[in-house]
Amino acid sequence: MGNYTNKHFYPDFICNLLTYNPYTRGTEPSDISVTQLIDSPQVLQLRKKHRDDIVEDVSDRIWAIYGSAVHAIVEAANLSSGNILTEKRLYHKYGDHIVTGQYDVYDTKEKALYDFKTVSSWSLIRGAKESWVNQLNILADLLRRNGWEVNSLSIAALGRNWEEKTAKNNSSYPDKAIMMYNIDMWDEEKTETYINQRLQAHFFNDPICTKEEMWATDEKWAVMKDGRSRAVKLFDSEFSANEFLVDQKDQDKLWVEHRSGHNMRCDRYCNVSRFCKQYNRRL
Repeated sequence: MGNYTNKHFYPDFICNLLTYNPYTRGTEPSDISVTQLIDSPQVLQLRKKHRDDIVEDVSDRIWAIYGSAVHAIVEAANLSSGNILTEKRLYHKYGDHIVTGQYDVYDTKEKALYDFKTVSSWSLIRGAKESWVNQLNILADLLRRNGWEVNSLSIAALGRNWEEKTAKNNSSYPDKAIMMYNIDMWDEEKTETYINQRLQAHFFNDPICTKEEMWATDEKWAVMKDGRSRAVKLFDSEFSANEFLVDQKDQDKLWVEHRSGHNMRCDRYCNVSRFCKQYNRRL
């Protein structure tokens, strides 16, 4: 990692907390981790190339530390559970490359693999993320190749800002602070194909970010209404939005708002975007 700023002037002990990173790739050699494998090859390459030039504020690490703390508590709370294994690192060589991954929880009795996620409750409205499905299926493959049977995959998602009042008033909002999601388990052929595709993307293809890796959103036209902060309806074209508006009885209270598409990760969350030629060509 590169350098940290401290724009909020936190005392040293807070800075030490926020910059503490317990992550380790383990003691055995490896070429790539599961988390890296499912993510953008370009971001990984830029982080490696510019690791000494990356600058982040310590405050940007708050939620990462929150997640690390939750994982540490899960591990400590299950030390005396005979059938619960936690935070074990595995390795396997796929072709010419060694992939490593560390699972959160494995129940030896049920042969069940669990992963713990700490996220915004609002992000759970859409259910389990595709990246979670990819990650758990690769971890399951690592377990099987290391002699462990896997019968089921699950995500335990902790909504860090969950509110009971919102849950009662919004049917699409999570109804509890910790949501459990059963994850479909791929067959051996699908898993092997996916892993090989990701290895190809990281080690052989040109590292160009896809729309999914940039968290890209398309431009939209929103029909808005007086007194409401959220759109009445979203449309893919201005024509469709206006067509809808003129058919409404209260059209005098409505108007069309254009929402530009953007790459949310690049614009707000990528710490190597300033080194990225693909991103800077769009500016």
